[in-house]
Amino acid sequence: MRLLKLDLKDIGPFNEGHLNFTNEDGDYSPVTIITGENGTGKTIILDAIRTLLMGNIKTRDIFRNDENSAISCKIQIGNDLVNDSIKKHLKRKVYPQLESISLDMKSLGSKFVSINEGGDTWIANYWTSQTKNDAFAISSLVSIKPEDYLRNALDGIQSNVEVTALITYFDYLKTSDNPKEKQEGEFLFNILKDIIKLSLNGGEFLYVERKTLTPIVNQLGNEVAINQLSSGNLYLIQRLISLLGQMYSVYILNPEIALVDLQKHLAYY
Repeated sequence: MRLLKLDLKDIGPFNEGHLNFTNEDGDYSPVTIITGENGTGKTIILDAIRTLLMGNIKTRDIFRNDENSAISCKIQIGNDLVNDSIKKHLKRKVYPQLESISLDMKSLGSKFVSINEGGDTWIANYWTSQTKNDAFAISSLVSIKPEDYLRNALDGIQSNVEVTALITYFDYLKTSDNPKEKQEGEFLFNILKDIIKLSLNGGEFLYVERKTLTPIVNQLGNEVAINQLSSGNLYLIQRLISLLGQMYSVYILNPEIALVDLQKHLAYY
Protein backbone atom coordinates (compact mmCIF):
# COMPACT_ATOMS: atom_id res chain seq x y z
CA MET A 1 0.00 0.00 0.00
CA ARG A 2 1.37 3.41 -1.00
CA LEU A 3 -0.04 6.87 -0.44
CA LEU A 4 0.29 8.84 -3.67
CA LYS A 5 -1.66 12.02 -2.96
CA LEU A 6 -3.27 13.80 0.01
CA ASP A 7 -5.69 16.75 -0.12
CA LEU A 8 -6.80 18.76 2.92
CA LYS A 9 -9.54 21.38 3.16
CA ASP A 10 -10.16 23.35 6.36
CA ILE A 11 -8.11 20.89 8.41
CA GLY A 12 -6.06 22.25 11.33
CA PRO A 13 -4.00 25.21 10.10
CA PHE A 14 -4.61 24.32 6.44
CA ASN A 15 -7.28 26.25 4.54
CA GLU A 16 -6.35 24.09 1.59
CA GLY A 17 -3.41 21.75 1.20
CA HIS A 18 -2.25 19.39 -1.53
CA LEU A 19 0.61 16.92 -1.12
CA ASN A 20 1.97 14.71 -3.87
CA PHE A 21 4.15 11.85 -2.71
CA THR A 22 5.41 11.18 -6.23
CA ASN A 23 7.65 13.23 -8.51
CA GLU A 24 6.80 14.60 -11.96
CA ASP A 25 7.60 11.23 -13.55
CA GLY A 26 5.22 9.43 -11.22
CA ASP A 27 8.00 7.74 -9.27
CA TYR A 28 7.72 7.58 -5.51
CA SER A 29 10.32 7.79 -2.78
CA PRO A 30 10.35 5.01 -0.17
CA VAL A 31 10.57 7.64 2.58
CA THR A 32 8.93 11.06 2.80
CA ILE A 33 10.29 13.54 5.36
CA ILE A 34 8.02 16.40 6.44
CA THR A 35 9.81 19.36 8.04
CA GLY A 36 8.65 22.69 9.43
CA GLU A 37 8.57 24.92 12.47
CA ASN A 38 6.40 24.22 15.51
CA GLY A 39 2.71 24.75 14.82
CA THR A 40 2.91 24.50 11.05
CA GLY A 41 0.87 21.29 10.90
CA LYS A 42 3.36 18.43 10.52
CA THR A 43 1.51 16.17 12.94
CA ILE A 44 -1.83 17.24 11.48
CA ILE A 45 -0.75 15.67 8.17
CA LEU A 46 -0.04 12.36 9.92
CA ASP A 47 -3.31 12.56 11.84
CA ALA A 48 -5.17 13.22 8.58
CA ILE A 49 -3.73 10.04 7.04
CA ARG A 50 -4.64 8.04 10.15
CA THR A 51 -8.16 9.50 10.08
CA LEU A 52 -8.62 8.39 6.48
CA LEU A 53 -7.64 4.86 7.39
CA MET A 54 -9.28 4.53 10.79
CA GLY A 55 -12.20 6.92 10.86
CA ASN A 56 -12.14 8.95 14.07
CA ILE A 57 -8.79 8.89 15.86
CA LYS A 58 -8.72 9.07 19.62
CA THR A 59 -5.97 11.66 19.98
CA ARG A 60 -7.68 14.87 18.88
CA ASP A 61 -10.20 16.47 16.55
CA ILE A 62 -8.41 17.93 13.53
CA PHE A 63 -11.56 19.18 11.78
CA ARG A 64 -12.73 22.78 11.84
CA ASN A 65 -16.22 23.87 12.84
CA ASP A 66 -17.70 24.04 9.37
CA GLU A 67 -19.23 21.73 6.80
CA ASN A 68 -16.38 22.09 4.33
CA SER A 69 -13.73 20.23 6.33
CA ALA A 70 -12.59 17.29 4.24
CA ILE A 71 -9.67 14.95 3.63
CA SER A 72 -9.16 12.92 0.49
CA CYS A 73 -6.35 10.85 -0.94
CA LYS A 74 -5.16 8.56 -3.68
CA ILE A 75 -3.78 5.21 -2.56
CA GLN A 76 -2.15 2.42 -4.53
CA ILE A 77 -2.76 -1.10 -3.27
CA GLY A 78 -0.81 -3.53 -5.40
CA ASN A 79 -1.70 -2.59 -8.97
CA ASP A 80 -5.04 -1.05 -8.00
CA LEU A 81 -5.65 2.66 -7.43
CA VAL A 82 -8.14 3.95 -4.89
CA ASN A 83 -8.64 7.41 -6.38
CA ASP A 84 -10.00 10.04 -4.00
CA SER A 85 -12.54 7.55 -2.72
CA ILE A 86 -11.69 7.77 0.96
CA LYS A 87 -13.03 11.04 2.25
CA LYS A 88 -14.23 12.42 5.53
CA HIS A 89 -16.56 15.38 5.97
CA LEU A 90 -17.66 16.96 9.21
CA LYS A 91 -21.22 18.26 9.27
CA ARG A 92 -22.17 20.36 12.28
CA LYS A 93 -25.78 21.23 13.00
CA VAL A 94 -27.14 24.09 15.10
CA TYR A 95 -26.13 22.45 18.34
CA PRO A 96 -22.54 21.15 18.72
CA GLN A 97 -23.73 18.06 20.58
CA LEU A 98 -25.62 17.01 17.43
CA GLU A 99 -22.41 16.87 15.42
CA SER A 100 -22.42 14.04 12.90
CA ILE A 101 -19.62 12.50 10.91
CA SER A 102 -19.96 11.19 7.39
CA LEU A 103 -17.21 8.77 6.42
CA ASP A 104 -16.66 6.85 3.20
CA MET A 105 -13.78 4.41 3.66
CA LYS A 106 -15.12 1.54 1.55
CA SER A 107 -13.35 -1.64 2.64
CA LEU A 108 -9.96 -0.15 3.46
CA GLY A 109 -10.63 1.64 6.72
CA SER A 110 -12.51 -1.26 8.27
CA LYS A 111 -9.30 -3.27 8.35
CA PHE A 112 -7.98 -1.08 11.17
CA VAL A 113 -11.02 -1.35 13.41
CA SER A 114 -12.35 -4.86 12.77
CA ILE A 115 -11.07 -8.34 12.08
CA ASN A 116 -9.12 -8.70 8.84
CA GLU A 117 -10.10 -11.76 6.85
CA GLY A 118 -6.76 -11.94 5.09
CA GLY A 119 -5.61 -11.51 1.54
CA ASP A 120 -3.65 -8.30 2.08
CA THR A 121 0.09 -8.31 1.47
CA TRP A 122 0.88 -5.00 3.16
CA ILE A 123 1.22 -3.75 6.71
CA ALA A 124 0.79 -0.35 8.36
CA ASN A 125 2.25 0.93 11.61
CA TYR A 126 2.45 4.29 13.37
CA TRP A 127 5.13 5.30 15.88
CA THR A 128 4.90 8.13 18.40
CA SER A 129 6.99 9.10 21.41
CA GLN A 130 4.21 7.91 23.71
CA THR A 131 4.74 4.72 25.71
CA LYS A 132 2.29 2.40 27.39
CA ASN A 133 2.63 1.64 31.10
CA ASP A 134 1.20 -1.87 31.04
CA ALA A 135 3.25 -4.72 32.49
CA PHE A 136 5.41 -7.03 30.38
CA ALA A 137 4.40 -10.16 32.30
CA ILE A 138 2.10 -12.77 30.77
CA SER A 139 0.63 -15.71 32.67
CA SER A 140 0.37 -18.14 29.77
CA LEU A 141 1.57 -18.65 26.23
CA VAL A 142 -0.47 -16.57 23.79
CA SER A 143 -0.97 -17.67 20.20
CA ILE A 144 -0.83 -15.05 17.45
CA LYS A 145 -4.13 -14.11 15.79
CA PRO A 146 -3.01 -13.21 12.25
CA GLU A 147 -6.38 -11.77 11.26
CA ASP A 148 -5.99 -9.02 13.90
CA TYR A 149 -2.64 -7.74 12.66
CA LEU A 150 -3.97 -4.30 11.64
CA ARG A 151 -6.20 -3.74 14.64
CA ASN A 152 -4.95 -0.69 16.61
CA ALA A 153 -1.90 -0.54 14.32
CA LEU A 154 -2.31 3.22 13.92
CA ASP A 155 -2.82 4.10 17.58
CA GLY A 156 0.87 4.89 17.93
CA ILE A 157 1.29 3.23 21.34
CA GLN A 158 2.97 -0.17 21.61
CA SER A 159 1.66 -2.67 24.17
CA ASN A 160 4.37 -4.23 26.36
CA VAL A 161 2.35 -7.41 26.80
CA GLU A 162 2.17 -7.85 23.03
CA VAL A 163 5.97 -7.72 22.78
CA THR A 164 6.41 -10.43 25.42
CA ALA A 165 3.69 -12.52 23.78
CA LEU A 166 5.43 -12.36 20.38
CA ILE A 167 8.86 -13.23 21.78
CA THR A 168 7.58 -16.21 23.77
CA TYR A 169 5.49 -17.44 20.83
CA PHE A 170 8.46 -17.40 18.46
CA ASP A 171 10.54 -19.16 21.14
CA TYR A 172 7.83 -21.82 21.46
CA LEU A 173 7.50 -22.22 17.69
CA LYS A 174 11.20 -22.96 17.17
CA THR A 175 10.97 -26.01 19.46
CA SER A 176 8.00 -27.54 17.61
CA ASP A 177 8.12 -31.20 16.56
CA ASN A 178 6.53 -30.15 13.28
CA PRO A 179 9.46 -29.56 10.85
CA LYS A 180 7.71 -26.68 9.05
CA GLU A 181 6.80 -24.89 12.28
CA LYS A 182 10.28 -25.47 13.65
CA GLN A 183 11.87 -23.96 10.53
CA GLU A 184 9.58 -20.93 10.70
CA GLY A 185 10.27 -20.48 14.40
CA GLU A 186 14.04 -20.67 13.99
CA PHE A 187 13.93 -18.17 11.14
CA LEU A 188 11.79 -15.69 13.09
CA PHE A 189 13.82 -16.14 16.25
CA ASN A 190 17.06 -15.34 14.43
CA ILE A 191 15.51 -12.09 13.17
CA LEU A 192 14.36 -11.39 16.72
CA LYS A 193 17.92 -11.84 17.99
CA ASP A 194 19.22 -9.51 15.29
CA ILE A 195 16.69 -6.83 16.29
CA ILE A 196 17.78 -6.90 19.93
CA LYS A 197 21.50 -7.05 19.10
CA LEU A 198 21.24 -4.03 16.80
CA SER A 199 19.10 -2.11 19.29
CA LEU A 200 21.32 -2.63 22.35
CA ASN A 201 24.86 -1.33 22.70
CA GLY A 202 26.85 -4.40 23.70
CA GLY A 203 23.71 -6.46 24.22
CA GLU A 204 22.09 -9.59 22.85
CA PHE A 205 19.08 -11.81 23.37
CA LEU A 206 19.77 -14.89 25.51
CA TYR A 207 16.64 -16.98 26.14
CA VAL A 208 13.06 -17.07 27.39
CA GLU A 209 12.80 -18.17 31.00
CA ARG A 210 10.12 -20.82 30.57
CA LYS A 211 8.90 -20.89 34.20
CA THR A 212 7.94 -17.22 34.14
CA LEU A 213 7.70 -16.64 30.36
CA THR A 214 10.21 -13.80 30.73
CA PRO A 215 12.54 -12.80 27.86
CA ILE A 216 16.13 -12.44 29.14
CA VAL A 217 18.83 -10.35 27.45
CA ASN A 218 22.52 -9.78 28.07
CA GLN A 219 23.39 -6.12 28.51
CA LEU A 220 27.05 -5.31 29.09
CA GLY A 221 27.67 -8.73 30.62
CA ASN A 222 24.60 -8.77 32.87
CA GLU A 223 21.50 -10.92 32.44
CA VAL A 224 18.40 -8.73 32.72
CA ALA A 225 14.70 -9.21 32.01
CA ILE A 226 13.43 -7.26 29.04
CA ASN A 227 11.29 -5.02 31.25
CA GLN A 228 14.45 -3.84 33.06
CA LEU A 229 15.87 -2.20 29.95
CA SER A 230 15.71 1.57 29.68
CA SER A 231 12.79 3.12 27.84
CA GLY A 232 15.17 4.34 25.14
CA ASN A 233 16.49 0.83 24.50
CA LEU A 234 13.01 -0.64 24.58
CA TYR A 235 11.50 1.83 22.15
CA LEU A 236 13.10 0.44 19.00
CA ILE A 237 12.96 -3.18 20.19
CA GLN A 238 9.21 -2.98 20.87
CA ARG A 239 8.29 -1.45 17.57
CA LEU A 240 10.50 -3.62 15.38
CA ILE A 241 9.21 -6.77 17.08
CA SER A 242 5.67 -5.53 16.47
CA LEU A 243 6.52 -5.08 12.78
CA LEU A 244 7.95 -8.61 12.70
CA GLY A 245 4.70 -9.92 14.18
CA GLN A 246 2.69 -8.11 11.51
CA MET A 247 4.87 -9.48 8.72
CA TYR A 248 4.53 -13.00 10.08
CA SER A 249 0.74 -12.57 10.21
CA VAL A 250 0.65 -11.47 6.55
CA TYR A 251 2.71 -14.55 5.69
CA ILE A 252 0.23 -16.80 7.53
CA LEU A 253 -2.77 -15.17 5.83
CA ASN A 254 -1.13 -15.41 2.40
CA PRO A 255 0.64 -18.79 2.14
CA GLU A 256 2.07 -17.92 -1.27
CA ILE A 257 4.35 -15.28 0.31
CA ALA A 258 7.90 -16.49 0.91
CA LEU A 259 8.98 -16.25 4.55
CA VAL A 260 12.47 -15.20 3.50
CA ASP A 261 11.02 -11.86 2.35
CA LEU A 262 10.33 -10.92 5.97
CA GLN A 263 13.99 -10.38 6.74
CA LYS A 264 14.58 -8.32 3.61
CA HIS A 265 11.66 -6.00 4.27
CA LEU A 266 12.40 -5.65 7.98
CA ALA A 267 15.96 -4.65 7.14
CA TYR A 268 14.51 -2.07 4.75
CA TYR A 269 12.41 -0.54 7.50
